[in-house]
Amino acid sequence: MPFDSHQPEGRTSNFVPGKREAMLAAWRGSMQHDLAAANEPQHGLEQRWTELLANKEQSQLNKQQHEANQQHRDLTFNQAMRSSDMQALHRQVMKKMQAKAGKHV
Repeated sequence: MPFDSHQPEGRTSNFVPGKREAMLAAWRGSMQHDLAAANEPQHGLEQRWTELLANKEQSQLNKQQHEANQQHRDLTFNQAMRSSDMQALHRQVMKKMQAKAGKHV
């Protein structure tokens, strides 16, 4: 078969004016739709990340509040134990315990 260097003739009978532009417009529209769809999950990820950071910060604040409450309770308890009334009560209880211990020996 001999080599034919001539280009084939185009199909002019199937040519519809504006078809190419319509196809390109449809393609651009689908690309914009795909791009918009790709950005939605990104927005969802950013929102989730923000929620996680807020939860972490809230957790840290709760922990700090709990520790502050615990320190306040400990301080109040220590102050009460050092009061003269509590020391007198402690001495009485210790005397009773020592008296019982002395009887069993």
